[in-house]
Amino acid sequence: MDYDDIVKGRRRNWESLKPDEIRKKEKEAERERKREEEEKHGKRSVGYFEKRQRMVDEARERDLAKYRQTIRLIAIGLGAFAFLVVTITATSALLRMRRMSIYQAKASEYDTAVLSGERIRDYSDPVSAFASWRGAWIDTDPDAIIESYSNTYKELLEPSGNMNALRARYASMVQSGALEATRDIAISFLDPELFRIPSRPWRHEQLALLRSQPFERFTTSSEEESVFRYMIAFSYDSRSESWRFADLREEVYFSVRWQDEGQIRPLQGPARATRYDSTGRPLN
Repeated sequence: MDYDDIVKGRRRNWESLKPDEIRKKEKEAERERKREEEEKHGKRSVGYFEKRQRMVDEARERDLAKYRQTIRLIAIGLGAFAFLVVTITATSALLRMRRMSIYQAKASEYDTAVLSGERIRDYSDPVSAFASWRGAWIDTDPDAIIESYSNTYKELLEPSGNMNALRARYASMVQSGALEATRDIAISFLDPELFRIPSRPWRHEQLALLRSQPFERFTTSSEEESVFRYMIAFSYDSRSESWRFADLREEVYFSVRWQDEGQIRPLQGPARATRYDSTGRPLN
């Protein structure tokens, strides 16, 4: 019976009846089909991994671009900040120099005015307050001297608060010549160094410092000890918006770390007085 005729029939177990050549061809065809499928599957796998790697590379490039942009923005921000700081610092320095030059010119004018006998009664700034204090002492006017004092300093001199008693005591000292030593200092306090003049806004009891030119003390001690300077301090009173005398002593006994009048320590006798270095640190 021919194979094709058998296939056309109704029997179902045809595989055992297939000729060997047909089964061989079918197996080869099946193997070829599987090989093609495997190749296609391999190509699909390669394409997936390549695509994934490309996505990873693109994401890395995007992150790197963002990082570079962030670094540029930070660099620009730091540069702008540095420029702002330099500008502010330079501007502040220029303003301070201008302010100090104005005060220095005013101090020179006051020197001439006070020595010519002109009475200054201006407490609107530290330099004017110094000229007012100096003129009061040169004239040895008890009322003007006490007027130049801060409220805290007057309380130290007269704890009872009796200003009439304080004026009477000063008038008596003027008559007796007990104030001549301070008057001599005021006369010699020419061309003061504006050691520390605070900028506005001023706070209550804030200190301004002026330093004298070198004085000579005629003693048998060494040359280093015979030359000294005075430091004079003025305190701001926010209630009256004025500057008033707060302290006067040799520079070595005054700490430049004192910023407010309440920090000034009473001056003791020479043997017990605390000495300070140029930075305001105690030496003993």
